[in-house]
Formats: sequence, C-alpha cells, structure tokens
Amino acid sequence: MKYREDIAIDKDCLDIEWLQQADKYMKYLKMAVFAESKKLKAKVGLDVLEATLDGEVREELLDEGKKATEAIVKNLVTRHPKRVKAVHELIEITEEYNLLASAVRAFEQRKKALEKLVELHNAGYFGQPKSKTPVTHDTIQDRQRDKLKARRTE
Repeated sequence: MKYREDIAIDKDCLDIEWLQQADKYMKYLKMAVFAESKKLKAKVGLDVLEATLDGEVREELLDEGKKATEAIVKNLVTRHPKRVKAVHELIEITEEYNLLASAVRAFEQRKKALEKLVELHNAGYFGQPKSKTPVTHDTIQDRQRDKLKARRTE
C-alpha cells in the first residue's frame, strides 16, 4: 500500500489532484470495507472456535473424571493454542482495518486541503511576484533606452 504517495498533494498540479481524488478515496474506502468484512468473519470464526473448544474441554474433563467448573473451562479454552492463534490473527486483521479506516479519514482531510489550496491558487497566492509599478510596453522601452545610454557613456 503506497499510502504516503497517494495522500501527498502536488500544489502545482491541483487540477490533476482533483481528478484523482475520488478514485484514490474510493480505492482506500473499498480496501477498508473488505478489511472490515475480513475482521467480522475472523471474529465470528473466533466465537465458533471458542464454542467448539468449550464443548471439547468439558468432554475431556468429564472423561478424566474432573469437575468442569466455568472458571476451569474458560481458562483451558483461553490458553488453547488454536484460540491463541485465532486471537493473534484477529488482532492483525483489526490492525489492518484500523489503518485503512485512518487512511479513509486522511483522504477526507486531503479533500479539504485541496479545496483550500484551490482557494489560495484562485487568490493568487502561488502566482508570480507582482511589481508595485505596472509594467507596460513603454516602461520596458524606457528601461532598454536607459541601459543603452549607460553603456554608451561607459
């Protein structure tokens, strides 16, 4: 994911940045939606796994003639390697989703930044420095004449 490149704004190409804004935003929005779906599926999978392990642990305890209290069952299920692996996967998937959701919010901010940059551009903020005296054709000719006179007197 080239997030930093996509979020950057080239103030000299505001027209192109505006044309690309919606596509870039939609790209990250879609990725965030898929990541959220993946996260929900992982959460459901974890819930199903916990329920399955709960039943298996209770059955094992009964086969061994041990008492299956809620605390013992919960402890054994929580420490089970399959559950630990599933929890770590859920954490990674959640992290991916959170990063993509943050990217989507950043593109909303990027849109606002583009709006402000266009306002500044329209106000002449990025324009060339302006002379305090208007430059006309006659003014340019006068400057050239003065330079020629200065050269002749040297």
